[in-house]
Amino acid sequence: MATRTPPSPPSTVLIVGAGEFGAATALSLVKGPYAGHEHLITILDRSSDPPAIDAASSDYNKIIRQDYSDAFYAALACAAMSLWRSDEYRAHFHECGITVTSSRTDPQAKYVRESLAVNQLPEMLCTGKRAFELPDAVAAKAQYPGVETGDLEGNAAYKNEAGGWADSRGGVVDVLARVRNLGVKFAAGEASELIFEEISGGQNVKGVKTKQGDTLIGDLVVLCTGAWTSTLLPELGHDLLPTGQAVGTIQLSPQEAEVYASVPVGFFLDSGFYCFPPNKEGIVKFAIHDRGWLDPQLGLPSIPRTTLTVGYENQQVPPAASRALRDGLRRLYPRLAEKEFLETRLCWYTDRPSGDWLLDYHPSYKSLFVASGGSGHAFIANVHTRPRFCPFNQRAWVALEEKGIPYQYKEVNPYHKTKDFLTINPKGLVPAFEHQGTALYESTVLLEIDYISKKVVPGFFKLIQAQDVPAQDDARAELTSSLKELSGNVHGPFYAGEQFGAVDICLAPFLMRLYILEKHRNFKAEDAGQKFVDWAKACTTRPSMVSTSSDMVHYEEIYARYLKNEAQRVEAEQKHDKSEGNALQTHGHAAWGAVFTISTVGSILRPVRNTNSFCAGGGWLSNGTLVSVGGNPREGTYETAAAGQGLGAIRLFTPCNGGSCDVYENPQRIHMTGKRWYASTTRLTDGSIMILGASPLSLNVFRFKADARLMDSGGMVAGGYNNAPATDNPTSVSLQPRGTIRPDQLFSDRFEFYPPKFDGMAIYSKFLHDALDTNLFPVTYLLPDGTIFVAANTMAMIYNWKKNTERRLPTIPNGVQISYPATAASALLPLTVANNWTPEILFCGGSTANTQINPVYLSSQTPASNQCVRMVLTAAGIKKPWSVEQMPEQRVMGDAVLTPDGKVFLVNGGKSGIAGYGNVADEVGNSNAANPDFRPTLYDPQGTAGQRFTTNFPSSNIERLYHSSATLIPDGRIFISGSNPNDDVSKTTYATRYQNEMFSPPYFFATRPTFSGIPTNILYGKTFSLKIAVPSSAKVVQAVIMDLGYSTHAVHMNNRHVELVVTRSGKTAVTITGPANTGIYPPGYAWLFILADTVPSKGLRVMIGPGNGEWLYFDSSGLYYLPNLPFFTLSGPPVSQSAIDNLNAKVAPIITRE
Repeated sequence: MATRTPPSPPSTVLIVGAGEFGAATALSLVKGPYAGHEHLITILDRSSDPPAIDAASSDYNKIIRQDYSDAFYAALACAAMSLWRSDEYRAHFHECGITVTSSRTDPQAKYVRESLAVNQLPEMLCTGKRAFELPDAVAAKAQYPGVETGDLEGNAAYKNEAGGWADSRGGVVDVLARVRNLGVKFAAGEASELIFEEISGGQNVKGVKTKQGDTLIGDLVVLCTGAWTSTLLPELGHDLLPTGQAVGTIQLSPQEAEVYASVPVGFFLDSGFYCFPPNKEGIVKFAIHDRGWLDPQLGLPSIPRTTLTVGYENQQVPPAASRALRDGLRRLYPRLAEKEFLETRLCWYTDRPSGDWLLDYHPSYKSLFVASGGSGHAFIANVHTRPRFCPFNQRAWVALEEKGIPYQYKEVNPYHKTKDFLTINPKGLVPAFEHQGTALYESTVLLEIDYISKKVVPGFFKLIQAQDVPAQDDARAELTSSLKELSGNVHGPFYAGEQFGAVDICLAPFLMRLYILEKHRNFKAEDAGQKFVDWAKACTTRPSMVSTSSDMVHYEEIYARYLKNEAQRVEAEQKHDKSEGNALQTHGHAAWGAVFTISTVGSILRPVRNTNSFCAGGGWLSNGTLVSVGGNPREGTYETAAAGQGLGAIRLFTPCNGGSCDVYENPQRIHMTGKRWYASTTRLTDGSIMILGASPLSLNVFRFKADARLMDSGGMVAGGYNNAPATDNPTSVSLQPRGTIRPDQLFSDRFEFYPPKFDGMAIYSKFLHDALDTNLFPVTYLLPDGTIFVAANTMAMIYNWKKNTERRLPTIPNGVQISYPATAASALLPLTVANNWTPEILFCGGSTANTQINPVYLSSQTPASNQCVRMVLTAAGIKKPWSVEQMPEQRVMGDAVLTPDGKVFLVNGGKSGIAGYGNVADEVGNSNAANPDFRPTLYDPQGTAGQRFTTNFPSSNIERLYHSSATLIPDGRIFISGSNPNDDVSKTTYATRYQNEMFSPPYFFATRPTFSGIPTNILYGKTFSLKIAVPSSAKVVQAVIMDLGYSTHAVHMNNRHVELVVTRSGKTAVTITGPANTGIYPPGYAWLFILADTVPSKGLRVMIGPGNGEWLYFDSSGLYYLPNLPFFTLSGPPVSQSAIDNLNAKVAPIITRE
């Protein structure tokens, strides 16, 4: 133990971390030498409302026990127990007793017997409570009166009446409130590095720097950073090992909670399982403290990965841990074992190999003190008892020596203690991971997919892309070194459990890359060591792999082209657009489909092998499957002639973990009733989508600069300009035998559904017929009563899809057209608690150009409209005229993006002209529009009329005209991409744009709330609870769910913002009620945001409604179950097999190569 002079005023103290160690240290100081000088103490924490919700201290409960075989710790806990019972702290303490158990055949049975002996010593009766043996199952079961338990046979066990559990977060928050009220200062920020200063004879620590760029200084720096300590002191990465420990909770009914209310804490040492009685909310928490899970990062053996870690917001415990939790419940409470988990998480402990705490000055930096290494048992003698057990004085040791326990008995502050970790441990486990000579045999590597991707995969890419021999040699040597390190550190197969089911997703492309490198880059795997070769080959024999053969030659056939695309991904990034001469290649031709990964700024190819998806509409089904409808014909004049006819196509894409999913097409079986180009969709109350609008003809029907002012009757003009009456003939369609009707005989003024409904055929719409010629990409939104708002040209209506009725609405004022090619930005304004989820529609911009005439008589310089109109879609609102206001700028082809704080972000488009290319008399380059709108505008629907627009934002220097897009992403930024008013890739004025931009709204730079405990599903009208962390000053907490929509051609299909009812439970919890019905939010995925005084959190994805597995469909006959059908491999919306059969009998399949 390092000896230092305890701190005292006027020295300042910086405590980093406001969990149990940080709170107790501050309390110790303000009750000791800093009484009256509390302002000299500063506490820095990652959360503005500490403790952070992912900290170990931020929990429902912790065990308060004196059950140790080590007399030192037992005595210390016994002394602490009296304070827990005092008036000052008893509100947080629940003394229900503890049962300590182990199978008689397990080595831990010895610990049980020794612990019982220690707790029966006379000096341990300071609490007046007994500890007594439970010799058999009858005695054990008697401790759980009225509760069904497991058999509890064959155990060594005892009951200690002393002890129970404490409200963990409540206790820490209480201490922090006390020291704050006394004058201790608080700061929010995540410490990223220590700040050193040169002193005589070496260095000293004078403070910390945060990730946010702030600097905090103290004469004494106390690190109470728990599982994050090694990120500041890497040399402690093994001695203070962050391990993820599995925790689960179950919600009991009030009746169930009463049954289990009087049970003790159950603690099973042989498995590490322990379980608490229900808390006041009826929540039962249970957990396992064993070897835990590791997340190797940044050269350290592990750092915490929590629900606040970017990309892992929805993580739960690994499947193996989930099964272990249920096994523990079956052993103790079998009736609870099969109940649905309320939530699971990995609680990150700081485990020391010795199990001792680390409370000591750093031997090299006299101003740095480390308080960490709780090892799962520090809460008992930490939070409220630190005045008795203080790292800065010897009172604890004096008190203990008075009880006859010498100070030397247990060195609790062993900063310099060493241990031979490479010896076989008592359980005889082979080390799972080894780092710099230290074997972590007690832990399992967590999600090795990340370790491989960060340590090895970059080396693969570097070697793949190396073009000349020297570069290849350098890359090969670097990769060989990385693989040697990997194979030297990993023992046995590089996994020790299901690892979230992700290991196989990693291994297939990993081994594929290995084979390709061996063949095409002269890479020799044996150079990386025989252990690596043996492991890699063994992986190919696992049944869950793509191929069970150990012959790697199969990977050439399966993955070679995919690997080529992966290599080009890094170089080309997003160099793909429509079906044209793109730099990004797939299957020997230009790509026209990819998944863009925000976090890594790159595209992963998703080959659309059959049909041309350019200009397709789309939407999401209730099970999370993306449906892409329609597109373009086959373009034989382009490089991408491989793109088959896509006008009648339906494509399915279901995202999956690991990014291994591809687009599914089966044109012979799954297709629309007709050809559609520029179609829109909307998701319905049953989770299916309605498809509407579009034309059966498309680009390059003909290119003309004729003198006639009338549109040609054949259909659209070049560049995709407008519709034509010839595409509409409601009397020409009759139901005839299969093969006698071609898809192009079904026309643009019809609705249809996916999956097919009713008789499977399209339904004629008088509204869409009357909206010709400008009825492409009609604007459509689902309304809370289940009907559909539709707008096209200058017209609008409400459509009842169940009754097939149309109700016309007042026309858009002043002759402004709002649909393609005069596209306006549009939005269904937020449905909020304040407006009782009343729908209101917004249109901003558009054009008054006469789109009915030959476009050769139109101009790219014709001013766009700056008109914004709104209408409340109620009976009273419809009777009123559209309310009109003026934007600060003209805009056509603008995007309206809803933001989590209820605003509308207007971006992209031009100030003049119309959509399309190659049509008007004075094209700019090839563009029909000109004068790009470079500056975004923010619209506040709740603002005062005339003051709703904000324009003081930075302007882009990239024009975003035809074929540009924008969408909200889950972190709250606006993703902006595209622009290509050209036939093919072009560098002319208004060139093809591959660059992406991110716009960060003002809230992005504020202190943002966080939350955890998100359920798998949010059910209609049902409540659920979240833990939240919001600034202490926050007055209003809100919850919203959003559909980020399908964005194309300035139309945002299904974009939606719905506020949920929130009941706040103290400062750290909320109860939220799901949407009232499927009209307010249709079933399917949503992104949940928590707002504190209008500042939103990052969004987390959640399923609204039952989701996968089954579907409950409501209609006039009531609620009934529809099972999965073999035609659809994915469950979700209702499926009518008769409608499918009728469609396929009466409509010929798509001919993709016509």
